[in-house]
Amino acid sequence: MKFHDISLPLHSNTPHWPGKTPLALTATRSLSRGDACTCHSFSMDIHLGTHLDAPSHFVTDGKTVDQLPLATTVGPCKVVEFVDSGQAEVPAEVMLGIEAERVLFKTLNSKAAGESVLGLGYDIDYQFSESKIDAPGNWRQQTAFAFQATGTIVNDGSKNPRNFLQTKLSGARSFTTNIPQQDEAFANRLTDASVKAAPLCAGPSAGTTDACKQAKAEAYRLLDSTSAFLRSFQRYKVGLDAGYESQQTGNAAQSTLGIFAFGQYEDWGTNSWAGDLRITPSFRLAVDSVNPNNDTPRHLAGDDSAYYRVSGELSLWIPIGNFFGRREVFTFNYRHYRELSPSDIVKNANLDAYTLRTFSLTSPTGLFVSYSSGRLPFDSQSDQVVELGWKTYF
Repeated sequence: MKFHDISLPLHSNTPHWPGKTPLALTATRSLSRGDACTCHSFSMDIHLGTHLDAPSHFVTDGKTVDQLPLATTVGPCKVVEFVDSGQAEVPAEVMLGIEAERVLFKTLNSKAAGESVLGLGYDIDYQFSESKIDAPGNWRQQTAFAFQATGTIVNDGSKNPRNFLQTKLSGARSFTTNIPQQDEAFANRLTDASVKAAPLCAGPSAGTTDACKQAKAEAYRLLDSTSAFLRSFQRYKVGLDAGYESQQTGNAAQSTLGIFAFGQYEDWGTNSWAGDLRITPSFRLAVDSVNPNNDTPRHLAGDDSAYYRVSGELSLWIPIGNFFGRREVFTFNYRHYRELSPSDIVKNANLDAYTLRTFSLTSPTGLFVSYSSGRLPFDSQSDQVVELGWKTYF
C-alpha cells in the first residue's frame, strides 16, 4: 500500500483562523546560552494547517478525535481542488454533490509557501512579414506581422508562481524616427570625442572623475548640436492581435482578440529628463475581448461569460553604473489587467483585476536577480517571488 502525506509544514506563516492563535515556537533552553540542553515550547490553535475536524467541533456531545476509529481515515478518497477557483469558501452545493466515502479539500491554504522551483523564462518576438511605406518628413513608417510568445515554464507546473503563458499573432503599423545622415566632419568629431573619453572613463571608479565627466560632456554637446531627431529615438505601434493565454498545465485557458498601442522613447543627449537620467521608458496599452474556457477561476466561481478587458504595461530601463568596467542595469516592469463591467460574482471573488510589479538587476554577463509581487490572470492570490538566474539573447 502506498501512503500519501498531505500535511503541510507548520511555521509562523501557516494560515490560521482569524482571531485564533498562530503557531509560536519559543526556545526555553539553549546550549548556546550555557544550558544543559536545548528545549522548545510551542503554542497554537488546534485548527491550524492540515487537520481533521471531529464531530465534537460542531455537534453537542459529538465524538472527539481520539474517539474516532483510525481505520476511518485510511483508504481511497476523492480530492476536491479549490486552489485556483478564486473562491474563499467551498459552496454547499459542491459538498452535497460529492459521492465518496472520504473527501479531501485542497484549498488556497494548501499552497505551501517558500518553495523553490527551477524554471525557464522566454520572450519571443519574431516579425515574419514587413513592408516599408514611403512617407515624407522625420518619421519612417512600415506595416508588419509578428509572432509573440512570453511566459515561464517550471519543473512542476502546479507550483509555477507565474502560471500565465501568452501567445499572440499581431498586425501593426509602426512609426519610427527617421535619423538623418551627418557629414564626415561630424562623424570624425564624434569619433575623436569617443576615443578621448575611452581611456579616461575606463576602470571601476574612473567614470566618476572630472576628466571622464568633461570628456563625456563634450560628446553629448556634439549630439545636442544636431537635429532633435538625432538626439532621441522614438518608436510607436498601433495594431490588432489575436492571442491564446493559458496555464502551464493547459487546464485554464482563454482566447483574446484586441487592439493595442506601444511606445518607446530613448534620449541620446541631455535635452530631457530621460536623457539626463539615462532612462529608457516604454509602454503598452490594450483592449481585448476575452473568451475563457470552463477551467478558469472565473468559470469555477460561477461566471462563464466572455468579457472585455483593458491592460497596461510600463517598463523602465535604467543603467545604474559601471562595476569593474561593466555596466549594470536596473529594470522596473508594471503590468495591470482589469475587466470592464465585471459581474458581482467576479468582483466578490476578487477576479476582476490583476497587478504584477517586478524589480530586476542585471549584469553584463546575463546574471540577474529580481523580485516580483502581485499576481497575473489565472492566479487566485498574490505571490512574492525572488528569482536568481541567467538570461541571454538570440
